[in-house]
Amino acid sequence: MSAWAYFESATPQYTLGWATIGGVRDGRWKYTAEPLPPELYDVQVDPGETQDHAAQEPERVRKLQAA
Repeated sequence: MSAWAYFESATPQYTLGWATIGGVRDGRWKYTAEPLPPELYDVQVDPGETQDHAAQEPERVRKLQAA
């Protein structure tokens, strides 16, 4: 696995009343663990994060959950 980065933002919670957002970036992949359900995006191909790949990439999801 390449270098990864953890991200978290409470801004949606405080400004909009939504859930806190948190997850991991690993190169082209962005895994969002919070809020549920987990989501996985290929931000290189889909920068607008419109196509969730979590169901098609279960092994990648497991690796990023463990990061």
